[in-house]
Amino acid sequence: TWYPGATGLSTLHPDAVAEAATLHAIARREIDTGALEDAEAWREQAADIIEGKLRGHLFPCRVLRLSDVLDTAGVSDVDLLKIDVQKAEADVLSGIDERHWPRIHQIVAEVHDIDGRLADLVRQLHTRGFHTVTEADPMSQGAGLHYLYARRPGYARSPASPAASSGTACETVLLDERNLFAWVDSRLPHSHRPAAVTGLARMPRTPSGKPDRRAVARLLAASPVSGQSPAGHHDADDPQVQAVAALWSEILGRPVAPGQHFFRSGGTSLSAARVVGRLRRSGHPQLSVRALFDHPVLDAFCAALTRSQEDTAP
Repeated sequence: TWYPGATGLSTLHPDAVAEAATLHAIARREIDTGALEDAEAWREQAADIIEGKLRGHLFPCRVLRLSDVLDTAGVSDVDLLKIDVQKAEADVLSGIDERHWPRIHQIVAEVHDIDGRLADLVRQLHTRGFHTVTEADPMSQGAGLHYLYARRPGYARSPASPAASSGTACETVLLDERNLFAWVDSRLPHSHRPAAVTGLARMPRTPSGKPDRRAVARLLAASPVSGQSPAGHHDADDPQVQAVAALWSEILGRPVAPGQHFFRSGGTSLSAARVVGRLRRSGHPQLSVRALFDHPVLDAFCAALTRSQEDTAP
C-alpha cells in the first residue's frame, strides 16, 4: 500500500489504526516542542488531515528474499544491514538463510513492536551472536516504534571502500536541471516524477540542521514552472480562481497561477488545513481538507468548490 500523502508509512502490512496513531504521535511531539507552525489548524482538522494522508493505493510488487539478493549479487560480506520496511522487519530477517548470517556484521533496524516483536528480534540476534541496543523513537512516542542496533563483538572494518580499492575509476559528471529531469523522467513511474527540478548551490537549513522549507519555498518562487500541471482548464479571469490563487499564494509564500499543484508548490497537510480553515470561514462551512487532497491543482480545486456550493444551495 502506497500512501502518496505519507510516503514514509507505505507498507506491505497496512493498518489504518496504527498508521493514524503514528501520525498523531508525531504531531503531538511537534506541538510539544514548538516545531509545528500551526498547531491550531492541526487540532481543528486532525481527522480530515490524517484521512487524506492515509488514502492508500495498492500496487502489486515482487518481493525477493535477502538471501536471494546476496546470492544473485555475489555479496560476500554485509558490513551494515539497514532495515526500514514499515512493519515487515521480521519478514526481512526470515528471508536470510543460516549460511548467510555469518556474513552480516552490523544491523540497524526500525522495529514496530507489534505483539512483542522487538523482544523476539532481540532474542534472534543474541542467538546468532550479536550484541544489541534498543531505543524508542522520540518522535513517535506511544506508537510502538523502536530502533534496534546490533553488532558482532569485536567487529572492525577498514575505512577503505571496496570501490576505492578495486581500481575502477568513477567519473563525476555535473548534470544541469534539464538533463537531470530527463534522467529521472526516464526511470521513474509517472506517479513518482517531480513536476520540476531546480538546482541549488546548497540546501538551506534551520539552526537544528534540518532542511529549511520556508527558505526553499522562497528560492523556488523564482521558478515559474515549479508546481505547474500540464492538464486542466486554466481560466485566470475567473474571480474564484483569482481569490483562491491569492489565498494559496499567501499561505505558500510564493506566486500561484492557474494550473498550479498545491503540494508540488511547497504545500503540506498543515498548510492545506490553513487554506480550508480560511475558506470555511468565508462561505464554505462544509469544506473538508480532503477536497484539497483529492483536487490539488488550482483549477480542479476551484471547480470542486463550485460543485460544493451548488450541492449545498437551498
